[in-house]
Amino acid sequence: MLSERSANAARVQRGLRRDRLLVSLGDAAREHGWEVSLVGGAIRDVLHGRTAHDLDLILGPPVRPVLDWLEARSSHRPISFDKRILTHRLTIEGRPVDCVERAPRSLLRELGRRDFTVGAIAFDLAAWRVIDPWHGLRDWRLGRLDPPRDDAFRADPLRVLRGVRLALEFPKLHLTRRAILLMRAAASRISRVSPERLREELDRILMSPRASHGIRQLSAVGALTSLLPELETCRGVTQNRHHHLDVFEHTLLALKAADNPLVLGRGVIDPVRDAAGLIPRAQLTLRWSLLIHDLGKPATRTVGTDGQVHFFGHERRSAEMIESIGARFAFSRERERAIETVVHHHLRLVVQPAGIISDRALARVIRDVAPHTATLALHTLADKRASHGVAHARTTQRLRATVARLLALQSEIDARTARGRLITGRDVIEILGCAPGPYIGTVLSQAEERRDSGELQNRAEALEWLRSLIDLPLP
Repeated sequence: MLSERSANAARVQRGLRRDRLLVSLGDAAREHGWEVSLVGGAIRDVLHGRTAHDLDLILGPPVRPVLDWLEARSSHRPISFDKRILTHRLTIEGRPVDCVERAPRSLLRELGRRDFTVGAIAFDLAAWRVIDPWHGLRDWRLGRLDPPRDDAFRADPLRVLRGVRLALEFPKLHLTRRAILLMRAAASRISRVSPERLREELDRILMSPRASHGIRQLSAVGALTSLLPELETCRGVTQNRHHHLDVFEHTLLALKAADNPLVLGRGVIDPVRDAAGLIPRAQLTLRWSLLIHDLGKPATRTVGTDGQVHFFGHERRSAEMIESIGARFAFSRERERAIETVVHHHLRLVVQPAGIISDRALARVIRDVAPHTATLALHTLADKRASHGVAHARTTQRLRATVARLLALQSEIDARTARGRLITGRDVIEILGCAPGPYIGTVLSQAEERRDSGELQNRAEALEWLRSLIDLPLP
């Protein structure tokens, strides 16, 4: 036991030696007699073999000289705020640095305030040694996520989400039975947490490699009832012959399908051309849209005279829910619009029995969802992978062909758009002899739609089409 602990402590020392900022700060602390301790995620990262990015420091008196030293290396002056404890935030070489003032508390008490014992390990930068009063190194070795005290989650209910997130980000760690019981007891208090903090943790859960497992864990500890009660309502809502799972389980399986967008779109989406599948913002849109896309099903479920289950208009009902969900988590308007676009149109690529969607129809989809075409394509593939209904293999093959054509058409449209409009408003006025007005915009939009579908390839064809309108009555 002791040798294992010593080995992990030595591992922390070696890992932090590679961090020039911490080495320099340690030298300054030693020279001036400052009390500076590194805590939290940075030590966890080093134990996991990762480079520490976010730095959390506990400062003992005197605080001002340490802040001055850090400010001289920061891109901005310290931003100070008091959330029960005076905290100062800086950014040094792109790294967030949070400094907590320890006094009048002892370091031991300050560490006891942390969320989990593996985050209650301190590293004294002046003495260059590990301080581990809550046996965090032992729990790291055992793979345990356990709070240092019984009221850890009541003190800050956001830690319920953080515990789920840490178990996702560090697969070797698992929540103890004690932690889960304490999380369940505090889950009802999550509504007291600010929307911005909830959104940040949920985003990280959804961006983890096992997002669906995270949502399931939130449900298991009772947190989903406060966070996304609309999804809990989907549990047990049976579907039709196109699905093999209820709405809740289908949603989680679709989310799981999107864990790796490259794998999801393999053979259909070119990862170089359609990099939107890899950009974090697009991935968040994809995962939030998958989480929300069927929330309207419980309210729209009907059973026909033939006994078949239908969900007519569920995509519109789901899209309508995004405004209230966005307010709950302080979404930006841009994020709301992106998620709403994908959810509202998520059935547009569903292949009809004939197995064909025309280029003109696909061009309309592209115009309606731009700039989220690749995200919609990935969403549709994930949704299909989670729907093992009748003729699943055949309809999946048709869908993949449709998605491939959609993205190829998107590239063609982008190339044509880059060359500019085929006709102008002046062309419309001169050829049709009409006065300036809304009709000109309508004609230009029709010309662009025909260009996007490939019906009009060049200016000569567009002018010929425009001349064909001469005999039509003007509105």
